[in-house]
Amino acid sequence: MPDVELLGLIATGHPCEAVYEYFTEILNEQQCKRWESRSSHGYSSLQAIVCEHLQPACERLLYHFTTLYGYALWTERYDKLLDIVAVRGCIDGLKILMQQLERYLADITKVSLSFQEFMKWMEDSKFNGESDLFNTLNRTVLVKFSEGGPEAERKNYDQWLVIDYIRNSFASDGLKHYFESVSSEGK
Repeated sequence: MPDVELLGLIATGHPCEAVYEYFTEILNEQQCKRWESRSSHGYSSLQAIVCEHLQPACERLLYHFTTLYGYALWTERYDKLLDIVAVRGCIDGLKILMQQLERYLADITKVSLSFQEFMKWMEDSKFNGESDLFNTLNRTVLVKFSEGGPEAERKNYDQWLVIDYIRNSFASDGLKHYFESVSSEGK
């Protein structure tokens, strides 16, 4: 379970043997950059598909279905052609789909931000060959004393987003629940 080992690493600052080997011998800077680039591109592509294609299509469908609903209410002319209940069911289903798209977009954004923080943590947590292998890992707040008193210097990543990414998206797909119900219904 790599997520448990990474959570232990972020909590204690001391890597287990497998994590140490992975960071020092397997994962190099070029691979990190490639991983970050491909993942960021994937997340932005998913956001673009939702924003540029799916949401506008749903909005157009909703417009046309509401027009059809208005025609269906005109029973003297369209009574035999349009069923009010069926059209209302389509509108309700479309509204549910639009709500799911909003949640999906929010989750893509959340996973993307968590991944960015995870990559900042990876960058900040490079092994330096000294006795404290992760010299910046457990810094939450460093206190510096200056003339004006203590000043807090924050690290450049949010550890809670890093933990969220490790728990929910590192070892598995954090967005898979959007696709599992569809694939199980089709069987």
